[in-house]
Amino acid sequence: MWIGSCRGSPERPLSLKWCKSVKALGVHYSYNKEVSFQKIFYDKITEIKKQIHQWSWRGLSLFGKVSIIKSFLLPKLVYIFSILSPPSEFISLIQTIMYKFLWKGPDKITRRATINCSDYGGLNLTDLETSIKSLRLAWISKIFNPEPSPWKSYLRHLLKPCGVFFFFHCNYNINDYHFNSIFYLEMLQWWSEFRSNFSTDSKAFDYIIWNNYNIKIDGKPICYHNYMNAGVIFISDLMYSRNNVEPLT
Repeated sequence: MWIGSCRGSPERPLSLKWCKSVKALGVHYSYNKEVSFQKIFYDKITEIKKQIHQWSWRGLSLFGKVSIIKSFLLPKLVYIFSILSPPSEFISLIQTIMYKFLWKGPDKITRRATINCSDYGGLNLTDLETSIKSLRLAWISKIFNPEPSPWKSYLRHLLKPCGVFFFFHCNYNINDYHFNSIFYLEMLQWWSEFRSNFSTDSKAFDYIIWNNYNIKIDGKPICYHNYMNAGVIFISDLMYSRNNVEPLT
């Protein structure tokens, strides 16, 4: 398969068989987006349907079906979801297949109730969208692992104007930035949402200045590396001591 500036070239030199897609580490890659999605995602549906057919005739209880979904069906997707962004249509299709297997037809209760824990009347079924987000956010612990890894270099390059990994601590709005990688874009977006859901109330002086969506110049958040290196991180770092400020007369 031709890559780089030769992408899409019709030439077939050296009497070799030239392919239109390649498979590496279990993932198919192609310049044809439809071919890639078919091989990476939609071919999994056939496998899942076969698995469902094997279990459908066994007369399982609801909790038994939940166990099958969590133990046999979803694990087929975990690896792909941890490294690639699935199309929204694919997620909807997988959910439809899972819930149809669970209820033998249309949903009997709301899906939100189904994913609730059993102590609150739910079936403790895995929420697919939340699972995808958790798999992506799991990469953050690897990013902050002090052990050097070559794959971190690209992320360092993307975040260099924002203070590199310091960016994860900032109160940013992902819409203020333009990252070419969908993988990292979604990870940063979901990390921001996660932090906002669990953040505690803080005084204004305790907020980080840099990459803060509430602090902008010419409509853009700021990140001054020389100030950061000098230890100016929080708004409180810009405040004078009261003993050094004379009252106005």
